[in-house]
Amino acid sequence: MHTHTTFQAATASKRLVNYLIDNVFIVVILLALFRIIPFYREGTQFVVTLLVYFGYYFLFEYFCEKTLGKFITKTRVVTYENKKPSIDHFLLRTLVRFVPFEAFSFIAKRPVGFHDVWASTRVVSDQEISNQKLPE
Repeated sequence: MHTHTTFQAATASKRLVNYLIDNVFIVVILLALFRIIPFYREGTQFVVTLLVYFGYYFLFEYFCEKTLGKFITKTRVVTYENKKPSIDHFLLRTLVRFVPFEAFSFIAKRPVGFHDVWASTRVVSDQEISNQKLPE
């Protein structure tokens, strides 16, 4: 008989650290990229910034279920059913990050952002799932 385990959501402080680390890393990538490749056409830097931001979150989370910040805080993304999210989950999570004021969605009792809710995902501690394999 299969028992359904509910994992504890990552704390607000871990979510904040994830956000800060990820965004600092994105800025470092962009600064290095803009220094190496001069983008002179108007609007090009904006487009490159959007692509780097999207690529960072989507690729890291799709391939690893975590970003650099989540590696450091030992957290990962799972579905509400504690399963490995699908490509659709990760695509939606990443797109919702572009919603204006999305970062302010964390100002509540629970550290849950629009990108978590709208994509039916959550961030949990690796420690809780280290002895269990996430169902596909």
